[in-house]
Amino acid sequence: MLSKIGSIVCLLMILAGARRVQQTGLGAQTVRSQPSNPSEKLRDEILAKVEQAYRVFVGGGYLQAEKVLEQACPALKSLGFSQPAGRCLTDLGNCRFATFRYREALATYLEARKLSAPVRDWANLGSLNARKTGPRSGKRRLHA
Repeated sequence: MLSKIGSIVCLLMILAGARRVQQTGLGAQTVRSQPSNPSEKLRDEILAKVEQAYRVFVGGGYLQAEKVLEQACPALKSLGFSQPAGRCLTDLGNCRFATFRYREALATYLEARKLSAPVRDWANLGSLNARKTGPRSGKRRLHA
């Protein structure tokens, strides 16, 4: 009897935790403070475009997303925002990878790595490492 009650309580806790994750996930709107200088305002505008490009990418519009990202990434880099520029380049590489342009994707991933490493953007570096050493890279081979 106690075992069943414990199982039910655990299930309810898991479901309650999953519900909180859904509410705070990628779809949740984040409230940003007002930018203090013009370059931050410009950065926020560019990041809004990058976010929109990501939605287009997820919807299968790889080439449309790529066009936006090709403009946004150099702009972020020129403004000196290395972390968002590195992540933008990762998204751009993903667009190129999705359209089977692997050499271009790899070059873009390597550029993203150069920006992400000095600022210690571990999330982006982990994403890049997973992409480079994934099953399609040819570095890992399973022997029968």
